[in-house]
Amino acid sequence: MNDDTRSSALPKIHKDAPGTLYEEVFANIKQYIVDNRLRAGDKLPTETELSASMGVGRSAVREALKSLQMLGILDSKQKEGMVVREFNFDPIVENLEYGLLQNEHKLIELMDLRIALELSFLETAIDHSTYAQLQRLRDIVARMESVAPLGYPMIDEDMAFHVELYANVDNELLRQLIAVFWKVFLKMKNHSGVNWDPAPDQTAAMHRRILEAFAVKDADACRQLLIDHYSLKQRLLDSL
Repeated sequence: MNDDTRSSALPKIHKDAPGTLYEEVFANIKQYIVDNRLRAGDKLPTETELSASMGVGRSAVREALKSLQMLGILDSKQKEGMVVREFNFDPIVENLEYGLLQNEHKLIELMDLRIALELSFLETAIDHSTYAQLQRLRDIVARMESVAPLGYPMIDEDMAFHVELYANVDNELLRQLIAVFWKVFLKMKNHSGVNWDPAPDQTAAMHRRILEAFAVKDADACRQLLIDHYSLKQRLLDSL
């Protein structure tokens, strides 16, 4: 964005404003980003400029900027200063992991959300499937079948299959959320003590059947197979 199109200054912080000074500065900077329609890569005013515009000390501005970095809203670039960061779910994943370590049964609720999300977009995914996508899915299932006899868990392949299943849906947020669920599960599997794939041969066979139904655009069969697949995972989570 051209700097000339931005507001000249941020609102002054009033001494009688509700909340702490840090909270007001934090909110002001976020609102500045929204009001000026800043996009990924756009630069923020310098720390000194922000401080002068709002009439607050640089320490309060610095604290707010660090918090915005931790939330994934801003990024610090060498020689550029603070820039708006491309939106991603990494901070959410980190917070979810921490929360689930406190209460692993929340994994069941997260699984419920994932199931509802995937099933609601299944017909759209089938309608937008392509030959190239089906070939990628076949390659993933083939990898599953090659390692299943060795008894190795196939979490990575399982994730790749489900992410690819919805790769052609014209909804970037959906694909990001599916990836978020898997990132959380992958982070949690080392903490839970649960064997996430106790029967690799059954996992491979189930994904082969899901793929076959998906390939012939049999939405009803594909939906039921996914529900059956999820029920196996659900029983694992119930054992926590």
